[in-house]
Amino acid sequence: MAPMIALTLCLLLAGCGREASPGGDTSPEASADAEGLRREASRAGTVAVIVDLDVEYRPEAELSPEAAGEQRARIARAQRRLVDDLAGHRVELAARYERLPQIALVVDEEALEILLDHPLVKAVHPNAPDAPDAPDAG
Repeated sequence: MAPMIALTLCLLLAGCGREASPGGDTSPEASADAEGLRREASRAGTVAVIVDLDVEYRPEAELSPEAAGEQRARIARAQRRLVDDLAGHRVELAARYERLPQIALVVDEEALEILLDHPLVKAVHPNAPDAPDAPDAG
């Protein structure tokens, strides 16, 4: 009985088996990232982020050339829509990834809040050289 309780507790704490909500990742790690990003945006006025987009994705090596092109087009449309939805806020495009469903931005506090609740956003991560989870450009 004790091993089953320990396994259940481990799964709950790790967020295993849980789907991200449409507005973003609800894991404890994502919550900690969000709070840190909010503090940085409040302190500095802006914060550099990498945004994981909620776009169907498969590595291009698994796709035909046509399917890879369609995937790139979906990623580009999602990136454009997200940037358009942030119009009127302080937003700087740091990097647009062609093959990955991500975009790197520098945003103000209000734009950060929009990102954290946006239906196209899976997760928002700090974009800093010392950020342990900062993805490589692709």
